[in-house]
Amino acid sequence: MTTTISLYEQGASTLPAGPMLVTPLPAEEAALVDSDVPEAAAPALSPSTQFASPEALLRAQPLSALLDALPGTLYRAANAGFPDAIGPWRIIYVSGQCAALTGFRPDELVDDRVALYHDLIDSRDRARVLEELRSALHAGQPLRTSYRLRDRSGDRRWVWEQARGVYDAAGRVVGVDGFLADVTERRAQEQAREVESREAGVRLTARTFEHELRNRLAVTAGYAELLERTPQLPENARRRASLAASAAHDAARIIHDLIEAAFNGEIDWGTPHGTTLDVGSVRDEHVRGETSPPAPLP
Repeated sequence: MTTTISLYEQGASTLPAGPMLVTPLPAEEAALVDSDVPEAAAPALSPSTQFASPEALLRAQPLSALLDALPGTLYRAANAGFPDAIGPWRIIYVSGQCAALTGFRPDELVDDRVALYHDLIDSRDRARVLEELRSALHAGQPLRTSYRLRDRSGDRRWVWEQARGVYDAAGRVVGVDGFLADVTERRAQEQAREVESREAGVRLTARTFEHELRNRLAVTAGYAELLERTPQLPENARRRASLAASAAHDAARIIHDLIEAAFNGEIDWGTPHGTTLDVGSVRDEHVRGETSPPAPLP
């Protein structure tokens, strides 16, 4: 004999689904599952009772417990514009992980009681995400996108979303089922790698330019020194050649110092000056003096 137990009776009343058949538990197991006694105080079961019907024990667990074990947030949203339009959207179910992602409990997001998920999407991404969703639904294709989100405390997060449309017999969009994952940490790692890659490219380019320029300056200095040592030339010509050679060496050193300053933040003025210029400190001081703090988010 089987007993029909609805999802409502299993503690997932907001999940739109049909009834499920659950095999009744033996009396001892049913008493343990339904009891409010803490696990440590529960009566010990014999091995034969504990493992007699593991499938029944699994079937007796609320479906919401399975959904809450997923590494992300599941949701179902109704098309409030049905049948004339696609959108706006009204969340009718959202799993418990939404609290960690948004700062709002499921009951605060369902039916837009406290907050609209749409409003949590960063204003810079909101129109794009809605347009991508409309396009995907029109084409009958799943949506896969990422965007910035502002949680309840105002912190910014990166979200990856996958969603698909729910259609009626006439092919009209009645809702959307979706999955949300917090990818903030992964996004930060990707951005750090991108910055590192760009910096490596800039360093390579700068070093290449430095090498080419210093080679040409070395040739210039070499010819000037050769002219300086040519006795057939007038004294003023040899003096000018000496100045040209010295200028070429100085230019090569300045180029090298500028490259080092760009990478390391310091320029070594040499022993006579006895000090270095911390370019990073000068830059930071300039930024503090010339810019004001960013305005708070609306």
